Amino acid sequence: MIHDPESRKQPVKNASGACLGSPVAMVDGHVHIHEVFDFAEMLDHASGNRSDAARRHGLSPDIPGVLMLTESQGAEGFRRLAERPGQRFGRWSVQQTHEPISLRLENDNAAPLILIAGRQIVTAEQLEVLALGTLATFTDGRPIGAVIDKVNDAGALAVLPWGFGKWMGARGRIVRDLLNSPRAQRLFVGDNGGRLHLAPEPSVFRVAREHGIPILPGTDPFPFAEQVRRPLSFGFVLAVDATGEAPAASIKHTLQARRAQPDPFGHRTGMVSFIRSQVAIQWHKRRPPSWPVQ
Repeated sequence: MIHDPESRKQPVKNASGACLGSPVAMVDGHVHIHEVFDFAEMLDHASGNRSDAARRHGLSPDIPGVLMLTESQGAEGFRRLAERPGQRFGRWSVQQTHEPISLRLENDNAAPLILIAGRQIVTAEQLEVLALGTLATFTDGRPIGAVIDKVNDAGALAVLPWGFGKWMGARGRIVRDLLNSPRAQRLFVGDNGGRLHLAPEPSVFRVAREHGIPILPGTDPFPFAEQVRRPLSFGFVLAVDATGEAPAASIKHTLQARRAQPDPFGHRTGMVSFIRSQVAIQWHKRRPPSWPVQ
């Protein structure tokens, strides 16, 4: 269970350190924990990235970090973690919260990290939809409109994440049509830490802003060992209490109610890393989903 949550609440501060009177969290909106990752190492990097980003924003380095998990069909890593509260991974221990869709990762020497359940669904159009904050399962290969409706019906946040080459041509028109449709009222768009930082902004982002659709950044790490360093290196700052009894519910409510663009933090990838990752992913052989926690 959560211990003394009030002691971890941190006020929002501006660049000069003035208190704005509200708790805040650093959120990575698109996280995978691949089988090549050492889970303890990933948590250590995520904690360090969170602290560095908080300092750059004039915030306390001890504010909580949130990892929005996006598991593919068949992966059950969150469930396995939830079934064994108290287990340790290096300096981190897994603790339950008061809701089934989140876990608290505690470290005596660092602020907590919050892991929130979620899914990544591949649609019939070969686009992706993220379902943030849910234990529901979804079937790949269905039309994107039906997938979005299922995600919303499950009480999750439906996010259309950017992917290299996926928002071009016919698929790009599908995404733009969705953002101009009634479904846009319950949609978010996702930016990606793997997007080249020198590249122009995707036109879909401009459409999203015109319609008041928030863009939620996340790292979306590739399944390569060096990407274990990525979680919480790119994300968004959210004024929310992530250390209470139900952090996932608080985050979802805040985003659904505000529908405002949260402040991004961190950095996207450079040219060399971008080319290397794109070449490697083309050769990567897709295997059944696995998890570094056995």
